[in-house]
This record gives sequence, structure tokens and C-alpha cells, in this order.
Amino acid sequence: MSPHLARPIEEAEFAVVDLETTDFQGEPVEIGVVVVGGDGETRDEWSTLVRPDGPIAPRACQVHGLRDDHLVGAPTFDELLGDLDVLFADRVLAGHEVDFDLRALRSAFALHGHERRWPAVCTRRMGFAGALQREAATLEYVPPEGAWHQALADARATAALLGIALDRARSAGIETLDQLAAHHPDLGDLLSPSPAPGSGLTPSGRTFTRLQRAGAVADGLELVARTIGTLPAPLVSGDGTAYAEEVWSALADRLVTGDEIRQLVAVAAGSDLSETAVRDVHRSCFRRAAEAAAADHIITRPEQRDLACVAALLRIAPDDADAIIREELARAIGHATSTPVGPAAALPEGTRVVITGEVPYTSGGRPLSRTDMAALMTSAGLVPKKAVSGLVDLVVVCDPRSGSRKAEEARTRGIRVMVIEEFLEALGVVTD
Repeated sequence: MSPHLARPIEEAEFAVVDLETTDFQGEPVEIGVVVVGGDGETRDEWSTLVRPDGPIAPRACQVHGLRDDHLVGAPTFDELLGDLDVLFADRVLAGHEVDFDLRALRSAFALHGHERRWPAVCTRRMGFAGALQREAATLEYVPPEGAWHQALADARATAALLGIALDRARSAGIETLDQLAAHHPDLGDLLSPSPAPGSGLTPSGRTFTRLQRAGAVADGLELVARTIGTLPAPLVSGDGTAYAEEVWSALADRLVTGDEIRQLVAVAAGSDLSETAVRDVHRSCFRRAAEAAAADHIITRPEQRDLACVAALLRIAPDDADAIIREELARAIGHATSTPVGPAAALPEGTRVVITGEVPYTSGGRPLSRTDMAALMTSAGLVPKKAVSGLVDLVVVCDPRSGSRKAEEARTRGIRVMVIEEFLEALGVVTD
């Protein structure tokens, strides 16, 4: 038995992967990865289009909708070797019909001179024998805008199936990977390879998604539209107002050109601003962007990426940017919870609720577990749910800075999102 099979499932991480390819046994043209903990919770996501060496077959295009011209500007597979090694290192790969994805990945790595083997599990071999779309429908999971056969959407659906499979395994008393293999004998050959260590290949950090190609952001909440396009430049003290307005304007397209830099320098010089004053204006502009992102109490992944872009353009250190985001989130949430909850704010009986993340509070001297939360919701007449779907009314986020996938999906579907502080207050729960 491989030593890694004795590892507790709770300590394992799974890289749920889905690939779209040029043909049935062709090169990858899109890769989606969802990192899932042994507890079934999503911890990270990553996806990109891939520019292949060969053309996309017409029959493949009919499935995933990608044409050769769609991949102009996407990284090639050899540029992604280091990124994929980081994503897969010390993790168990997972997929629905994962043999297809493993074959395509191994072939692509080998084509570029690198041999790889990874331990894997297959949700089809773990009790979900139907097609991915049909099995996901049993969980009331439907991707945004019906986007099946897009790598990240399919990986998310597979992650939902894996979460259910892991829940069932825990209920059956299965604690380790070898016990999981014994419970699902068809997994034996998949799980046997040892987890791949880090290869030392340098990640490129490059991604190019369908959304980037289309010039859109998943939940339509990017700060270009929400902030620059709708709010005036931040008010600043002294003579920095003209410079702040120029900075705000330059940030609108998230690309500060040479001409814009020269204009900024000219305005700063004309306003006789010191270096300290310039830095203060930059911080004020970033704070305004963070304030807009935090206004709804959740920082989504698109907003995280956008704020990181703004911070880089304004030369604000990551730690400083993070502190500002925390302050604005705390301010927004504080304002939301400072007013006592009245009857109008009460949660109607029958409200269907999904909670994402671990509750960071204790009550009565002990942590509030998921079981406690389910009991509290049931006693309040609410209906606990596990997956976000069209049959959910509310998603509660325990960490507003987590970039929760469930929160993003709720936004896409127009489902109400609430932070845990507001939710506990609405339930009348007193925390320690």
C-alpha cells in the first residue's frame, strides 16, 4: 500500500479538474481547477484558456463553443507547467470520468518533456454514474447561464458531487484514503500513485479566461463599472484634488499609459505636491475603491483581483492594501449591524439558506458548529441547504474576504447574500 493512502481524508486536498480539448484525445484548450478540502469545502479556484499547437476539431467546437480565434492571447500549455504543478502538488486529482482528464494532462505534460502521475478519484466511480449535468441536477446545481462544457463550470459541478461523496464516506465511518479505496474498489488503480511533489518549475502566473476574452467579469461587479463609472474621485485635503481626479480617471480602464503618467506628473508638479501628498492621494483613491467593493459586505474573487490591480497601479504595498480592505469591510459590516433588527428585517419562515465557511464565533462557551447552525435555522423556521441553486433564497458568508464561490454564484443568480454577523443578529443569537 502506498504510504499516502493512510492519510486521513480530513487532511487531504483534492484538485477537481475539468478539461476541454481540441478533439476527443486532443490537446487542452481550457482547464478549470477547483481545490476542495477533505471537508468538502471549496478553498480555491483557477481556470484559463490554452492556446494549442493544432486546430480545434469542428465536433469539439460544437461541444465547448471554443474556436481557434478565441484562443489568441491565451498561454500555451508549456507556459502553464509550473502553475499546474503548484495546483496539483501533494493533492489528489478528482474529476467526473477523470480518466479522460488524466490522459489529456499526462499527454500534454509528456509532449513538453515532463512525465507526471497523480493519485485521483472519480465521482462517477463514487456513486454518480450518470452524465455530469444529470447528476448535478439532482443537487439542484445549475451553472450560471447554463454554461455546461466550460471547464470551470464543470469543475465546480464535479466539486459539488465530490463534496456529497465525501459526506457519504464520513457517514459510513471512512476516515482514510485507503478505506475510501476499499469502499469504492474501482478507485484502487486511480489512488495508488503517490502525490506529486512540487517540481521547481516556475509558475507563469498567466491566465486568460472566457470572461477576459469577452471583456466581462463573472458577476458583473467589477470596480470599473461600480466605482470609477459611478462615483466621483475621493475628496482629499490640500491641493491634491486635481491630482486625485486625474488618478481616478487614469484608473478607469486599469491600464495607465505613458501619456497618462506624463499628465499625472504634470498635474502633481503644477499643484506643488510633495511625494508624501502624492502617496496620500493614492491611498485615498484605493480606499474609495475598497469602500465600494465592501459596500455589500463581501469581497468576491473578481473584486479581489481588481483591487490587487488597483493597488499595484498605485504602488500600494500588499500588506497596506489588505489593511485598508479590512478596515472598509469592518466599517461596512459595522454600519449594517449597528441598528437593532426589527420586524421588517426578520427572516421569513421557510427561507432557504446556504452557509459557506466556518462560523467564527462561540456561544455559551463553545464554537458554533454547522450542526448548531442547522438546529438554530430549523428552530427559526428556516430551511438549511448545502448547494447554491435556484431554490435557495439566502447565502450566508462567514468570511467576507474569502472570495467565496458560493457568494459569487449567489450574486450571479440574484440571490441575497448576508454576512454571518447580520445573520446571527437576525436569529437573535448572542455570541461570546
